[in-house]
Amino acid sequence: YQFISYIEVLDEKANKWQNYAICHAYHNAVGRPTVLLQKFSSKSDQVKNHLKKCKHFINAQGGKEAVLKILGIGLKEIEKQDTRSYTDNTSSNKLHDSNDESENKTPSNNEVQMSEENLNKESKKLEDEINVN
Repeated sequence: YQFISYIEVLDEKANKWQNYAICHAYHNAVGRPTVLLQKFSSKSDQVKNHLKKCKHFINAQGGKEAVLKILGIGLKEIEKQDTRSYTDNTSSNKLHDSNDESENKTPSNNEVQMSEENLNKESKKLEDEINVN
């Protein structure tokens, strides 16, 4: 679990693969009976979604900037996926022809820049969502 230090994974199953989880900051603020009513799947996107919206977590971490930094750890994975999709022949986002000799090429500066732009868009989207709450 990527954000394990911020959540408690419960024994109760959310589905066949994931357990339910609760937020430590929310638990500390409202108590266990109340926080159990707001449990969520331990899947990383569900955890990130809760953490970016939880006012108790934002306050506990010292503000929105700190939360963005914490959630930014997960954004590195998005950047890796974007970079891989540019060189993966099976991807629908490939930038070169499948007959191209450079199937295993390193991403060009343009491709890296596009990946950075995607990362910046994701960061901005998270920041906007936090500002709304």
